[in-house]
Amino acid sequence: MSVSGILLKKIAFINSERTLKEITNIMDSLGFSYTVDPITSESQDFQLGVNDSKCNSNFCMYIFEKPEPKYMDDDGFSWISPNLYVAILVEDLFDSEDSILKILHEYFQIHPDEYFYTEEDWFYNKKDIEKIYKSGKWYHWCYKN
Repeated sequence: MSVSGILLKKIAFINSERTLKEITNIMDSLGFSYTVDPITSESQDFQLGVNDSKCNSNFCMYIFEKPEPKYMDDDGFSWISPNLYVAILVEDLFDSEDSILKILHEYFQIHPDEYFYTEEDWFYNKKDIEKIYKSGKWYHWCYKN
């Protein structure tokens, strides 16, 4: 079973190199191991293979640069907020739910105005993640429900 989620960011703030640095700093602080590879030699997009040895979880993260203008016509997440685009795609979340929540908790400390959206049509903002993370009752976390 492969499940995915995406971090949505306003187009003006998407910068893959800055996002990569922030994410790897979070991984380091959490003690996760990871590998980083460019997705293609022509782009500034990155792929991370992540391992949280504390809970034996593995997953992939893809960090994207701003979309080209020809792809910006689709404002598919305007129902959440206008001009949101995919900055990070997270895949293979099976058994990695707790690790993802920890990463999001740290990430939203840096970027409180962004959103995490899942293929099950759940979306979270900083307030939602804080509430779930601090309560210790993660049953409101879509992957536990």
